[in-house]
Parts: sequence; C-alpha cells; structure tokens
Amino acid sequence: MAGAGTNRDGWTFRTEGVTKVYPNGVRANDEISLHVEPGEVYGLLGPNGAGKTTLVKQVIGLLRPTSGRITFGPHDLVADPAAARQLCSYLPQAQLPIDSFRAREAIVLCGRIGAVILRSSSAGRTSSSKPSTSGSGGTGGGSHYRAG
Repeated sequence: MAGAGTNRDGWTFRTEGVTKVYPNGVRANDEISLHVEPGEVYGLLGPNGAGKTTLVKQVIGLLRPTSGRITFGPHDLVADPAAARQLCSYLPQAQLPIDSFRAREAIVLCGRIGAVILRSSSAGRTSSSKPSTSGSGGTGGGSHYRAG
C-alpha cells in the first residue's frame, strides 16, 4: 500500500477494536480494526448478516459500539456522534427494478455505471498501489484501492 505509515493531512480514518453486541447476545462486529489513509477508497465485502451495515451505522453515529474507538482525523466519532453525522454520509442501497426503465434508458444507465467503474478501477491501480484485502471480525473482509 503506497503511503503506508504516513498521514498526509491528519484525516486518517481508524477503527480500533470495534465490537457490537446486541442485548440479545448477538455479536454483530468483533474487534474490527481498520486504517484508511486520505485518498484511499475502502469497501466492505461480505454476505448478508456479516456486520457491514452495523459497522457503517457505527461510523456515521447512528449506532454506538459496545466497545472500541472510531476516529476520523482529530474527531472521536463514538464520543461525538454529531461530528460523525457532519463528517460522514451514507447512501443505503436502493432496490430499483431495472424493468421500470425503458430498454434504452437501462442500457445507457448500465453503460454509464460501467464507465465510471472502469475509470475508477484504472485510476486506482498503479504499480505502487495494488489491491489488498483484509478482514476482521464479522465483516467478511474488505478491499481498498489508492485513489489519486
């Protein structure tokens, strides 16, 4: 990972030992630790029920972890959930059936999405920046690329 160990502008995102145990005993996250430098894009991958949405809700201040720390730059997002909501945004997945589009609209939309993905993918892959995966706890793993 290019730039590992450096913090270019102080806005590194970190989770340290983030755990969420619900009152019924279900452990949604278990000791998740992440470190994402400015300019990196990180994706959470995993099956339904792996804890991805729980972690995102913890990051944006909608759900308090049972234990652990979440920081973004100088801000402690667990101690200050209002700051989390100011600094982070969340766009949940919307289920829009493609059959609600005309054929031409669906083709154009898919083409535009594909072009954006291809541009993003080729921009993020350089000789000094190889994709990496890591997993911790119940997230099912993650993948991130260097952007820019």
